[in-house]
Amino acid sequence: MATQSFAIIVEFKDEQINNSSMLALRMRVVNESSVTHKNVKLRYIFSYNVDKQVVLDSGYTAGAHVTLQMVNDSLGYIEISIDSINQGYFPNSSGFYQGLHYSDWSEIGKQSHPSYKGKYSFVENENILVYEHGSLIYGNENILPKPRLKLKIIGFQPEGNAWLEIKNFEKDKISLENITITGKDSVEHALGFVSLDSMGILRICKNDSACYGADNKIILPDFAWGRIGEALLKKDSILLSYVPWGDEGEFAEKAVAAGIWKNVEDFFPSSMWVEFYPVEYKKNVFFRICENSSGKQTNDWFSFTDRDKPISNQKIPLPIKLSMNKPQNYRLTENDSAKFEWLPVERASKYRIVIRDSEKQIIYEEETEKTSVKVSLSDGNYSWLVYCGEYIDGDGDILINGRDDGFVDEQNMLLLSKNIDLNTWGALAIDTIKGYKDSKFLFLGYGQDALEYKWDAIHADMPEASNAYRCWLVAAQIMNHVYGGNVTQDEILFATRFNNDEPLVSPFFPIGADSVDRLKALRFALQTDSITQYGGTPSYSIVKKEIDQGRPIYVSSVYWSGSDSKYKDHAMVIYGYVGKSDNYAFLYAFGNNYGFLTNSVGKTDSISEYLLVKATKGSVAMHDSRLDMDSDGDGITDFDEIERFGTNPYSIDSDGDGMDDKKEIFDYTIKSKYDKKIDMTFPDRAQTVMSKIAKKSNEDGDEFRKESDNDDNGDGINDGLEGNVNFQIDNMDVPLDYTLFARSHLVLNDGVKCFDLDVKNNILCRVGVGGGNNFSYNSQQTFFLMGVNSRIGNADVRLPILESGRAFLRNSAIIQGDLNLHILTAGTQPHTVAELGQDEPYLVRQSNVLIGGNINLKYYEYYGSNDDWKGNYQCNLSKFYDVPNMGNKSVDGGSFLLTNGASYSSLKIQGNSRLIIPPGEFYIDSLLQIESGTRIEFLNPGESSIIHLNGKLIWRPQNDISLSDAAYWTNVARGFKLIQHSSEYMLIEGFFGGTIYAPLSELILGQVNKKIYGRFLAKDITVHQYAEVFRVDYDPISEQSYAIRSLK
Repeated sequence: MATQSFAIIVEFKDEQINNSSMLALRMRVVNESSVTHKNVKLRYIFSYNVDKQVVLDSGYTAGAHVTLQMVNDSLGYIEISIDSINQGYFPNSSGFYQGLHYSDWSEIGKQSHPSYKGKYSFVENENILVYEHGSLIYGNENILPKPRLKLKIIGFQPEGNAWLEIKNFEKDKISLENITITGKDSVEHALGFVSLDSMGILRICKNDSACYGADNKIILPDFAWGRIGEALLKKDSILLSYVPWGDEGEFAEKAVAAGIWKNVEDFFPSSMWVEFYPVEYKKNVFFRICENSSGKQTNDWFSFTDRDKPISNQKIPLPIKLSMNKPQNYRLTENDSAKFEWLPVERASKYRIVIRDSEKQIIYEEETEKTSVKVSLSDGNYSWLVYCGEYIDGDGDILINGRDDGFVDEQNMLLLSKNIDLNTWGALAIDTIKGYKDSKFLFLGYGQDALEYKWDAIHADMPEASNAYRCWLVAAQIMNHVYGGNVTQDEILFATRFNNDEPLVSPFFPIGADSVDRLKALRFALQTDSITQYGGTPSYSIVKKEIDQGRPIYVSSVYWSGSDSKYKDHAMVIYGYVGKSDNYAFLYAFGNNYGFLTNSVGKTDSISEYLLVKATKGSVAMHDSRLDMDSDGDGITDFDEIERFGTNPYSIDSDGDGMDDKKEIFDYTIKSKYDKKIDMTFPDRAQTVMSKIAKKSNEDGDEFRKESDNDDNGDGINDGLEGNVNFQIDNMDVPLDYTLFARSHLVLNDGVKCFDLDVKNNILCRVGVGGGNNFSYNSQQTFFLMGVNSRIGNADVRLPILESGRAFLRNSAIIQGDLNLHILTAGTQPHTVAELGQDEPYLVRQSNVLIGGNINLKYYEYYGSNDDWKGNYQCNLSKFYDVPNMGNKSVDGGSFLLTNGASYSSLKIQGNSRLIIPPGEFYIDSLLQIESGTRIEFLNPGESSIIHLNGKLIWRPQNDISLSDAAYWTNVARGFKLIQHSSEYMLIEGFFGGTIYAPLSELILGQVNKKIYGRFLAKDITVHQYAEVFRVDYDPISEQSYAIRSLK
């Protein structure tokens, strides 16, 4: 427990204590001393399911910075960063509000959160941690999980000269005291008082031969080595790492429960039978963990043979990579159940086992994700093989794009060749790399298919077609990695193809490269000009010399014998050789864009060009971290913003037009369409798209593209204020009969009620949601949310389904009338009202939701003219009052009367002050802040008073007249209007009656005071729990003429 000498505590409540799908978190800090605390961080610790997406709905933050952080794959925390906390409640008596839920709204499991207390009213919660300048000053630090030491088994050979290696992945040196390794016999072996440097490796060996050459070693002859075994590494009672071999492990269940092993049925084979033509013999096997893998499953590991020889002068065995899995032949007797098992193959997600009888007929065939099956067979002789890959035909060949190219399965190809001397060989350690879009560069060349092909995502799991033409990039990347680099393919592409005059279209698509581009790519990847190009195929002596000196060879225009033109112009890397000068084979690192290691057989492959390189290890191109950064969280990497688009990496809306940067880029990307009937290949499509981008991205033809131009079409109206249909909003008012109109998102939290003019008869209001201009196409984005027991009259909601929009109605929400969903599609109408109760892609309804009228689905095309949605109004904003103002004004005590036409840079009303607003118009530039404890008074309620604001609004005043006096506040609301000309957020916590027109802003209502009078238009609107909104139209009365409605 942290010391309490600071007299600071945190109070907590859950406003939706009975809602198992959401945590409605309220927190407030109580500072009981006169000490001002600075640089403070609050942390609410929660547990979560790693297979689900956690969503943080950030509500009231009082200007504090809120982040969601994941500690590991089971715990995370909400962190609120505060500059300073003075004496009293912070931020106020209502506290911060944050909502936490899963994206699918399944049970959040909040009762198991380390920081949770199931209370509906504020109570002290010592399980919420408070840090000042990084030091814990409040809270129970025992709720924090003890971090698992990052010590991992990274390699092992269980038989012969057996050994096992562990690696320290911590940042600092660690002591191995209290760390044990346990084998199949359950005997724990202490590792002693050995210390291990960061990234250091300790080899645990059966004998001296197995440890020869190791820098750090322990001899454990009594460890349970052998054909069947396991190794469990732990510190005290905490399990650290685990591997089983030969059979299912005794500790597998515990390891799975601890999250360090995937499946209790998984294990590694301890040995295998290998055919080196024409001899078949048993080989020991060893395994090494793949780089950046967790090691939790067998597919995280490489397998090798050790040639049945003890280590001579190498620190680690020189491997021959094994991938063909062939069993020992033996005879089955009647009713035998044979267990077939094989080595895991890197990146393989499934396998196909085929068993044939003595007549070569297939008698058993199965696809499985496991590396073993049990089959009952009758007496007889059988043969079997295991295949892996995307698709496999009846001959056991891999099908590339559904076509048999005559290759044997490239992942299963064993390095063997007749009469080649296998004792003479050399090979470099090579990464197995797949060709794919491996960064978050925005690829504009996908045109209207930008979403389908994930234009902004890494493509590791995308179809090969979307990642074609990358062999030259992969080859350069492999060379870069050999010399210690970690650059991505996309960075090589960018460096090769970037054009300062056309930054958007370079790189736009990875079409193939000629000799000039290949050389340019390699020079960038290796940061050297010492590259010599040669024509023809390199000789055995050249390859042997380069490989023996640690230099791979870049080769291009490789022609595979017997293949079609698909493989005639292909770049690869020679990383090894086998045999002597009179009979040899080269080892090629990857044969196609799938990234499989492929070994040539003999000398029949033709090479038209090869490049010999002299590069310095550690002095090659390295990954630019800006590609991993998104400082403003807008979905565009900092690299793209700075180097390509010229936008502000710290602003989601660089030109301030109310439309997010990414939305503007996305719009002109998908409008730059290609003809699918004509442009058949990806490069052709990309070329067509790029020819249109220049015009679409700069409609007015000036020097600024759309994302940097707040009026790209030159019509005098900010882009963010224009919709697809130009229905003008007159007098900067809320359109039609809407009480709430959100141009992007509308959130009505639990218990919110919105009333129309006829309150006496309980007539509820009409709301509109535009699905607006901010950019996101995360799955199931909610544009319209109604909380538990919330109530409205009618709703018109526009859902841009290309951005995965939906409406979400939570338990017992009520819509008194109709729900009209205007749905953006790609020209199709995939769902009917009847289907909504089943699939519900557009509308999600929890239990007891009541819709009194109809659900009307109205579809429109993104490029079509059939949009009858009348909600995307052309929101007009007059130019802000551009006259000299009276500077900054701060009032702290007494009364302050505004005068008609007054203009200020900022206006702050605080302390025990009173702001008096007469009829007239008033102009405030950067900030209007009316703090709690102040009073607001309207000199002539009902007469026209308009405040124009061009900055942030904080509204916390009270009034001498209670909000329960509906007659008074109705009269105020009909004459008061607040017009927001900027995109700054607006926070209404105090007494309020009037119209707010803020088409670029986020508006928050009902945070503290729960009755609000008027009508409201904003970009995003959030109405907090249990607030009541009463519609009052802006209809100012003439002097001394009052018409007051009565509310009960």
